[in-house]
Amino acid sequence: MTDTATEAQIEQHRKAAVSFANTFRAYNESNDDWSYVPPASDNPEDWSGVTKWCALEVSYTWHCGREADLRRGLKPSYCPQHETRTEGFRPAPCFRCAWDAVLYDEAIANARRMGRDWTANVRAGREMARAS
Repeated sequence: MTDTATEAQIEQHRKAAVSFANTFRAYNESNDDWSYVPPASDNPEDWSGVTKWCALEVSYTWHCGREADLRRGLKPSYCPQHETRTEGFRPAPCFRCAWDAVLYDEAIANARRMGRDWTANVRAGREMARAS
């Protein structure tokens, strides 16, 4: 049971990571404004600018980390908030619970930092252009 569950969870996280990576790549190519835009809602699908990019990044990284844990031999997991304990499984937050607990704040903090850096780089580029 545990081997089948492990393989199922590996596949689940792999598919989620690939989906986030594809969205991430497409967004990366289509976005030219990396300034920080405060989220208009709690739904990262509605976010824009570097804020959306950071949400995609932390989501992708989380799923890759869970897949890596399973491939290294950690037991499959169940979310204590939403699921009942399953024999042979370890308790760990699901993506939604991890998002609510830490990933949301991590994405916002990363976006603010990257937005400040992008703004500073643009400002420095403009000043260099004026000085030339």
